[in-house]
Amino acid sequence: MPFVTVVLPVFNRAEVVAQAIASVLAQSFADFELIVVDDGSADETVERAMRFGDPRIQVIRIPTNGGACAARNLGIEAARGEIVCFLDSDDVYLPRKLERVVARFAARPSLDLLVDSFVSRKTRSDGERVKSKCNPPGLVGQAFRAAVFERRIAKATTALSIRKRALVDVGGFDPSLRRRQDLDLVLRLSNKHVCTTTDEILWEKHDSADAISRDHKLFLQASIDICDRHPDYLELHPASLYRDLRSHFGWLAKRLHWDVFVRDARRYASSGRFEPSLLRLLFDRRVTRPVQLDSIQRSRADSGSPSTIAETSCAPASVE
Repeated sequence: MPFVTVVLPVFNRAEVVAQAIASVLAQSFADFELIVVDDGSADETVERAMRFGDPRIQVIRIPTNGGACAARNLGIEAARGEIVCFLDSDDVYLPRKLERVVARFAARPSLDLLVDSFVSRKTRSDGERVKSKCNPPGLVGQAFRAAVFERRIAKATTALSIRKRALVDVGGFDPSLRRRQDLDLVLRLSNKHVCTTTDEILWEKHDSADAISRDHKLFLQASIDICDRHPDYLELHPASLYRDLRSHFGWLAKRLHWDVFVRDARRYASSGRFEPSLLRLLFDRRVTRPVQLDSIQRSRADSGSPSTIAETSCAPASVE
C-alpha cells in the first residue's frame, strides 16, 4: 500500500500534463501512487500519461467533462494512501515535495491538513513574473481559520496535503461550487480537524489562461455561496470579505467588463447579505478596515474565539 496518493485531474493539454506527471515521478520520496483522472479529454492526454509506463500511475477515465472537483473526488475515493496530495495540470512539484510533506505528517500524527508554500510563475508579454508565495508558518486552530478568511494563507489546491480519513469525513470537494472550492474545503476541515501551515516552498504554480480562477464571471456568486456555507466570513471577517468584493468590481471596471459589472451589481444589491451599498463599497475605504472591538467582541477575543480584527499588516487581497 502506498503511503501517499497524488491526485491529478486533467482535461486536454497533453504536453502540460506530461510535465506535471514527470515532476511527480522525479520525487525523492518514492512510496506513492499517482491517480490521473481524465475529465473527458479529447486529445492524447491519456496516451501521454500511459506512455510513462510507471506502475505507480493509475488512470481513471471519465467520458464527459464534469469539472475538476468531481474528478478530484473520484481520485480521493480511489486513493489507497494515508495522505492525499493534489496537483493541478499546470503546476509542478519540486523534487522534495512529497518527502517534506511526509516528514511533517510523521512528526505530528494528529495533523490532518498541511498547507505549504510555492513559487508563482506568470508569463506576460513583457516576460515572466516570478513571486514566492510563503505562508506564515505554524498557524493552528482559530489563528489558522482567521488567516484563511483574511487571505494571509495562499491555499491553492496544489498546496493542500490532507489525510484521507479527514477528506472522507468532510465529504471532499463540493462540485456545486463554481469557484473558491479550495477555500470551502479548507474551511470545512478547519472546523474540527488539525490544520497548519509551512513556509517551505515545495512546488511551482504556472499561470494558465484557461484556469477557472481567471473567470471573474463566477466570483461574486461563489463568494455569496461561501457566506451561506460559512457565516463567520461575513460575521467575523467583514473587512476581508469586502476587500475581496471591491477588488472584484474594480477588476471588472478596469478591464471594461461592464456587462458582468452590471449583472453582479444587481446581484450584490439583491442578495440581502451585504451592509454597504455598492457605491459605498467602491469609494468608502472604511468598509474594508477592521472595526473597533466593542465589549462583547472583547469578551470573545479574550476567550480565544475569532475576533473581527484583521491584522494591520494584512495587505489588500487581490481577487483570485
